[in-house]
Amino acid sequence: MKLPPDLERKVLELAGVKPAAKPRRGEVELVAASHPAPGVWVIPFECVNESNQRRWQGRNRRAGAAWRAVRAVIRIADLWQFETLHDCGRPIRARFVRLGGKRLDPLANLPASLKGIEDAVAYLVGIDDGDPRWVPSCDQEPGGPAGVRVELEAE
Repeated sequence: MKLPPDLERKVLELAGVKPAAKPRRGEVELVAASHPAPGVWVIPFECVNESNQRRWQGRNRRAGAAWRAVRAVIRIADLWQFETLHDCGRPIRARFVRLGGKRLDPLANLPASLKGIEDAVAYLVGIDDGDPRWVPSCDQEPGGPAGVRVELEAE
């Protein structure tokens, strides 16, 4: 049986359940941080088109926010096997999937929007992101809450 909205709101209020907060004006709804499988993490972070940003301060602030978001979700203890395999000479394939928002140009804007996340993940794994054994790729799934899914795999 479906209750009228005002009655349902009152029942939830009496039960102590708060409704989910809607994002404020100008804010974006973010995904929940998660670690659904080994080598896969979902990071709540809004990736924006960096090629349209003119001031270096804004880009630098967003890069710092990307590093903090990655560090809050990914633990170094989860990455030791990738660092060990890389030290043995095996390449590490990293796939970064931008979640939510509008579709970005896949050649110019998408890689630039994910660069801060890629740098942070490569640093935590202990790999120089210019190393030929670090093989990053990017993709996007527009619509829904914003975030980045990171998938690491050793070849």
